[in-house]
Amino acid sequence: MKRQGVRALVLLLAGLACLSCKSQKRGPQPVVPRQTEVAEPVHLVLPEDPAREVEDKDPVLEEKEPNDYHTWALLLPPGTSGRGYINEPRMRTEQLGPDRDYYRFEVPGDRPHILWAKLTGVPKINLYLSIHDQKNEKIYMQDANEDGGDEIIVNLTMAPGTYYFQVGERWLSSTFGHDLKNPYKLSWRLAEPSPGEEIEPNDNRASASSLQAGQGVKGYIHSARDTDFFKLNFGARMLRLDFRPIPNVPLSIGFWDAQGKEPLRRMVVQPKDGLVLRRFSPQSLGAEYLSVSGAGGAYNLTGQYEVLVSFESTGDQFETEPNDQLARANPLTGLSGAISGAISHAADRDFYSMTFTRDMSVSLSLLAPAQLPQIRYCLMPVNRCVTTWSETMEIHHQVVAKGKYWIEIDGGKSYHPDAAYTLRWSFEVASDTDEREPNNKVGQAGRITPGTQIRGFLLPAADVDYYAFSLGGTAANPPVVQVELSGGEAIDPSLAIIDSYGNVTVEDARGIYSGVRRVRTALHPNHVYYIRVKEKSGNAGSPKIPYLLRMTHVNASPAKSYN
Repeated sequence: MKRQGVRALVLLLAGLACLSCKSQKRGPQPVVPRQTEVAEPVHLVLPEDPAREVEDKDPVLEEKEPNDYHTWALLLPPGTSGRGYINEPRMRTEQLGPDRDYYRFEVPGDRPHILWAKLTGVPKINLYLSIHDQKNEKIYMQDANEDGGDEIIVNLTMAPGTYYFQVGERWLSSTFGHDLKNPYKLSWRLAEPSPGEEIEPNDNRASASSLQAGQGVKGYIHSARDTDFFKLNFGARMLRLDFRPIPNVPLSIGFWDAQGKEPLRRMVVQPKDGLVLRRFSPQSLGAEYLSVSGAGGAYNLTGQYEVLVSFESTGDQFETEPNDQLARANPLTGLSGAISGAISHAADRDFYSMTFTRDMSVSLSLLAPAQLPQIRYCLMPVNRCVTTWSETMEIHHQVVAKGKYWIEIDGGKSYHPDAAYTLRWSFEVASDTDEREPNNKVGQAGRITPGTQIRGFLLPAADVDYYAFSLGGTAANPPVVQVELSGGEAIDPSLAIIDSYGNVTVEDARGIYSGVRRVRTALHPNHVYYIRVKEKSGNAGSPKIPYLLRMTHVNASPAKSYN
């Protein structure tokens, strides 16, 4: 056994020495594979770039030049992508032109399909992606982004037939780029039409997509110039519109009539907020179309927005949007009533209007939900406002002259689409003896004359009422005045006469109010004085029973008239 092993080792060493001698004499010889053998190519596998987006796993077909015309187009079967390069410019008829690459695809069957296609960019070259029919007539073109940017076609309706993708550089000058190192990739797919997706093209009113109540529609804003239009075929119905934006992309929402060059109304939806419009009436606005686009040119090739339409209940007891401008204020009719509304988004405010043909006393009550802690409202133009939240925010017995008035309600910095407020109103004919608010300062004081009885209320809390008067007389016979306060409910008032310098001349604030307070004093003739009525505790009185204020000129001449 040992001898055989030694003998084999000697023979192996001798053979190696012989081969070394032959190679030194003849030099290196190329290895020629036999005709039945195939040389294996060498594949270099580079490490993946962690920042690179994950590519589709579909098989990729390489373009085959020349493919500058549709008759030379490379077929892309379903489930495949194409990859090619922007070659050097070519002579076209009479002049030099940029490279063009055609790819053919089929829309099968007998029903329309929805096309999605994406063309990745090539550095420093402005590419476009267009679709041509079987006669090579262009039917759609996507050229939204600049040099190196991707182009994407989303939700494009395609009838059955043969079509072509055309890829190339925009022909914007006589200088054309080319790049044989960085390929583009063309991916595409077909899908059955879905009621939950926008259908391109819908970039204008003539091609607007439809909206259905209860069915959300999703869409893409795939370029800075992309705008999606939808029809608002809902007649006089009240709508709730929910807009759910694309992450990091503010949306611009427009409402259009049939012919206008500008929208009737435009709103911006911030990504973190979304937008809900409650009780929105397109017919009231005159809107027939809704548009969605990226605000300030914003867009996103992957994220989708969503628009959801639903019907609201109808009736005079609900506000009608849009009423966020005085010109579109909802009218309040009748001597009393109630209406509910919502502050559904950050920019929302609601206007209500009233028209009086004679002096009226206006009482308002706003039932405010807890979800709107900063809600406030004003009666304008008298500028009577309630700005502190409570479950019931009230304005009582505001006397106004005949004319037009309005109520403005806003949420401050609070809003909630599903938290409703209720506004109640009551109007009654006012008399000349009703106090006129605001009269909380001497500069706002109402007039009072001897023998006139004023009806007033100490509302809201901390209310102060001033009334101005002046009486004639002489230094030898100065006027003597008596003022009496009676009535009211849930009040403990103070009654005082104050001179024009703010000095208290006389006051009755003693003890607990038993239903009457009275002051009497002599005054300087022809000087201006003020009667001041206020609640000692600062609390609000009752709106049910007014206090009565009467002034008497005790030593007036019988012939004296104060009219």
